[in-house]
Amino acid sequence: MIGSLLNQADAALEPLGDGKYVVIDAFLATYEINYWRSLAIEKKAAGVMRPAAVGQGIRRVVAGAIRNDWTSWIEPDRRHAMEGRLAAALERLRLALNERFLLGLFDLELHLAMYPPGGFYRAHVDCLRDDDHRIISAILYLNDDWSADAGGMLRIWQDARHVNYADIAPIAGRLVLFPSATTLHEVLPTAQRRCTLTGWFRRREESNSRSGG
Repeated sequence: MIGSLLNQADAALEPLGDGKYVVIDAFLATYEINYWRSLAIEKKAAGVMRPAAVGQGIRRVVAGAIRNDWTSWIEPDRRHAMEGRLAAALERLRLALNERFLLGLFDLELHLAMYPPGGFYRAHVDCLRDDDHRIISAILYLNDDWSADAGGMLRIWQDARHVNYADIAPIAGRLVLFPSATTLHEVLPTAQRRCTLTGWFRRREESNSRSGG
C-alpha cells in the first residue's frame, strides 16, 4: 500500500516547485494512523509531551498567546513494525523530493503534536530566525471522525496581503507539504482534540538544535 500511495505522492509533488502546497490523502493506512494517534494520547497522559515553545536558543519561550499545543520529539524505530512503515514512507518521500527538485534534503526532524479543545497556532512560517535548514514542512493528520464544526483547520495564506487563503481540514491520513521558508500558515481554533505528526525535511548543517514549529 505504501508503494502505491507514494507513487501517487510523486505525481502530486509538482506544485512545490512553484512554492505552493500539496495535499495527499490516505498517505498511511487507517491502522497506522490509529497507532500514532494512540501513541500521542499515551505520551500526553504520561507527561512526556511538553507545552510547545516558539523561538530558539535563549529566545525560546512558551508563549500561550501564539500557540498552545503540546509536543514530543520522536525518532521512529525502524525495528518496530508501525514505526518502520512510517520511516520507510518518509524516506521514500525524501528521495522523491530530492529527485524531482534537487533540494539536497538530508534528514527529517519529527514530533507528535496535540492541540487541546480551544487550541490554536497563530500565523507563522516554519524557518527559524538565522536558520534556513528547514526546507519542506510535512504535516500528517491523525484525527478520526473530524467534522466541519470541529474547526482546527490549517489555514495557508496565499498572498502577502493576507487576503487569499486555503483552509485544509485535518482529517486522518491527510499529508500536507509546503515550503518551510515562505508558506505563512496557522492552525485555527479547534473545538476538539487535534493530533498531528509534524516534520521538517532539512538540509545538512554542522550542528542541529531542535526548536519549535
